[in-house]
Amino acid sequence: MSFFGTNVMTGRGKKQKGKRGEREAAELIRSFGWQARRGMSFLGEPDLVTDFPMHVEVKYQERLNIFAALEQAENYVIDKGIPYPPCVLFRKNEGQWQIAIPAAVLFALMKLMKTTEKVLEHEQTS
Repeated sequence: MSFFGTNVMTGRGKKQKGKRGEREAAELIRSFGWQARRGMSFLGEPDLVTDFPMHVEVKYQERLNIFAALEQAENYVIDKGIPYPPCVLFRKNEGQWQIAIPAAVLFALMKLMKTTEKVLEHEQTS
């Protein structure tokens, strides 16, 4: 549907685009060795059911309020008692997938990587 030269997506189109985004996101996660599939929201499952060690909220939108998306992911983790940190996996048309995570999670991961790197260096020199 188009108004004044601007494409306007209907509710059904948005839903289809969201499903397509979730399928693509699951494929992306699988390509890195984790299991992933689209969740069944009518059963209360998240966007993706995966063994990836984060709760993944998927957004496939041209205009995204990243703060609202992160808040949605954080609230889901709290409400469901999920023991993993939240993240938002997002992209827009013709764009590449991006990921947003809380800064504290990123810094903890970097610290863990640095520690692992030091342990591996020590093992190689021993």
